[in-house]
Amino acid sequence: MEQEDVWPKGCPVFKQRILKKYGSLKFFDPDEDKVFLVHQDRTSFQKKKGANSYELFCTLDNFDCIIDDANQEDMWEVWFCDVAIEEIAKYYNKHQELGVVVYKESEINGSDVDEGGKDNKTSGVLGDV
Repeated sequence: MEQEDVWPKGCPVFKQRILKKYGSLKFFDPDEDKVFLVHQDRTSFQKKKGANSYELFCTLDNFDCIIDDANQEDMWEVWFCDVAIEEIAKYYNKHQELGVVVYKESEINGSDVDEGGKDNKTSGVLGDV
């Protein structure tokens, strides 16, 4: 994932870029044998001196946005972006019938991919895998 200095209170533009790129994508956690969904509207802001970051807020199927997170802690997890991106790529490469194409950024130079990272034949996802 692209690295960027994140301001002490966060950067709304960077947050929206993360959500646009990864929100609503699924991945399989092989350690827990669960399928997660990257939340389409939320990230987790990790405030660390000199290393602030946004991480992915990932949910299971029965997560309910109306219920307080503390009352359903077994329905969500925060994932480091780099780890989740690897699992997202594996998931969609295994489930090609879902029509999501995963590219390494270095592969975007081909003629079948437009400037936005989308395959001209199907919808696309751009990931750093």
